[in-house]
Amino acid sequence: MAMSRPMVLEKLQGYLDRSIPEKDIYEWALLTAVSKEFDAISGSDPLIAKTVYALTEISNADSRHHVGETLEYCRRCLLGELEFTPGVNRAPDPVRTGTPAPSWDEKEALRQAEECRKAELRRKLYRHRLYLLGKIYVILFAVCCLAVHLLVVFFPQLLPSSGAKAMTRVEAFRESLTPLVYSVLLLLPPCLQVRGVFFYILAPIFFLGMVSYWYLSVFAIVLKMELNAMFLLVILPFTAFPSTVAFVMLLAERRRYRSRQAQRS
Repeated sequence: MAMSRPMVLEKLQGYLDRSIPEKDIYEWALLTAVSKEFDAISGSDPLIAKTVYALTEISNADSRHHVGETLEYCRRCLLGELEFTPGVNRAPDPVRTGTPAPSWDEKEALRQAEECRKAELRRKLYRHRLYLLGKIYVILFAVCCLAVHLLVVFFPQLLPSSGAKAMTRVEAFRESLTPLVYSVLLLLPPCLQVRGVFFYILAPIFFLGMVSYWYLSVFAIVLKMELNAMFLLVILPFTAFPSTVAFVMLLAERRRYRSRQAQRS
């Protein structure tokens, strides 16, 4: 679908009136700003480029006020209420009747700034995709862990028994309770994991889960069973690595949450 001013205005209006989630707007703007189509249209319609670039900054709490002025200016320009002027970030003072056209030096400075902005957007897109991959990685780990331990609860004969008597379902449930609870906590929405007392409960649990999986992978499996160290390459991606990623992502989500809360207050 070709990019047009009405489409950009629809996204901008959706962000301003909160009818579209901020996360969806940010992802759309970020993906749009690094697309080949955007490179072509930004030269012919700088208003679209400025609007999209401004929407990629809405996640930055430090510049939210400045971005709000820029977005309101872009909205009025897209509606035809104001004449768009490159290099201007807000509606002109009513007392002043005109804005001088930018000189060649100003245009060159704007071009260089746009190149730097594109490079920064590519880095943001890379970090965003890395975050999504980490999130998917942790979810798959939690689902698999949950499925395996539920299977053990319903079919306790799968667990090795030290005596002649087979393990009962109650005993299997007792053995699997801790990893079951850990898996469920991993699947909680990030917005819930980082709020208030939940974070102070989950942070030590996630940390202990990470330590436990590293211990089980390195000492309980490889060293005790006297396996070759190369087996770590097979074991760690399914045990210690995802639990570590889960703990790091919890801390990162908490930092973003506190930044948003500070901005609102």
